[in-house]
Amino acid sequence: MLYCQTFTSRSLRFYLMRFCIRYLAIATVVLRICSASAAQERARGAAISVECSMCHGADGIAPSEEVPNIAGQHYAYLLRQLENYQDGRRVGTIMQEVLRGLSRQQLKDISAYFASIPISVERTHAGDRDDVSGK
Repeated sequence: MLYCQTFTSRSLRFYLMRFCIRYLAIATVVLRICSASAAQERARGAAISVECSMCHGADGIAPSEEVPNIAGQHYAYLLRQLENYQDGRRVGTIMQEVLRGLSRQQLKDISAYFASIPISVERTHAGDRDDVSGK
C-alpha cells in the first residue's frame, strides 16, 4: 500500500519554509567557511609570490613579452602548471628551481593569489597598452 500524506496548504507552506530555512542556514555556514579559506589561501599566496614578481611582475603582469602574464588565469590551470614544473613534466625554464621545496598547499596558495587578481583587457605587459585604434 502506497502511503501518501496529504498536506493542507498551511502545513505545506510550513514544511517548505522550515526546509528553506534549514537549507539557507547550512549554505550560509558552508559559504563562510569556503570564503574564509579562500581568503587565507590568497593572503598566504601573496606572501609566497614575492619571488614570482621578479619575472611575472608584482601584479602578475610580466614586464617582458618573453614571460607569461599569470594574473587572472584560472586557478586549476595555474596549479596544474606549477605542479608540472615542479614534477619535471614541464621543462625549459627556471621554474623548476624556483618551485623546488614548495609544498602542494603553497602551490595552491600561489595559484589562488594570482587567479584572484583582476585583469584589464588594455594591459598585456607592464607598461604596454593595446591601441586598437591604430593611432
